[in-house]
This record gives sequence, structure tokens and C-alpha cells, in this order.
Amino acid sequence: MDIYEINFDGSILKRGFWIYIWTIHTQRDGFLIYAGRTGDTSSPNAQSAFNRVSQHVDPNPNSHSNALARNLRGRGISPESCKFKFTAIGPIENECDTMETHIPIRNRIAALERRTADWFRNRGYEVLGNHPRPGDFDPDVWQKIESELTIRFAKLNGV
Repeated sequence: MDIYEINFDGSILKRGFWIYIWTIHTQRDGFLIYAGRTGDTSSPNAQSAFNRVSQHVDPNPNSHSNALARNLRGRGISPESCKFKFTAIGPIENECDTMETHIPIRNRIAALERRTADWFRNRGYEVLGNHPRPGDFDPDVWQKIESELTIRFAKLNGV
């Protein structure tokens, strides 16, 4: 039997549009990166970043929300054998009431997700998952995200 602790600030429970990064350390492949976002494709919902934590590593093979776990298993890596670090930036925008207001924000956040994944790729990190094609985003928001990425991920020293 082992004992684990998770500490977090309650602010990560806020619903809205977030960018998040998983740093995954595997025995076989070393460090891998997974970049994601909140903001549903099929509804005006934008859940909290914290909600995505358990969904992404859900061991249920029928889950549709466990993209990180599926990517790892697709490489022959058991998520249970990895060490994870989860970093969330946001909320960048508030959750919307209608699809008409949701879609343009979701698309801008998706472009930031892609930009985040490319930031890691350009630094030689292997990034898991698919990311939408680049699109329009707020350059001021990207500058803030990039600054945080530079501070936290310029050199990965462990998870």
C-alpha cells in the first residue's frame, strides 16, 4: 500500500477556457508533452482544467475524454507506469451561454493550444496528440502564455 497526496489551489476549479500542459516522464521514452485546452466542440460548455485531470487518465477504454491515456497506450506505455505533472493556465476566457458566443472563443483557444504544442515541438520535445491547424488568436494572450512556458519549461528537470 502506498500513500499519495495532491495539493491544489481551488481557483483551478473555475469553469472557462484554459490551456493546460501535461509533462509525462516514462521509463522508456523519457519526457513527453501533451498540450490541451478546455472548451467543448459540441456544446457551449468550458469546464475547469481540474476536471480534465481525471478524464485524461481515465483507465476506461470506452472513455471518449481520455486522449492522454489513449496516446500513451497507443505507444505501448501504461499510464500507471508514468509520472505526471499538470500545469494549467487560465481561465483565459469565461464559459459562454450560447454556441454563437462559444465557437469564436473556442477557436481562438484551439489556436493557442496549437501554438503551445508547437512551442514544445520547436524546442525538441515530443508532443503527443493531434492539434488543430493554426488559427487566429490574441497575440497579447499568447505573449503571456509563452512567458509562463519559458519560466516553467525552458529546461525540464523532472516531473
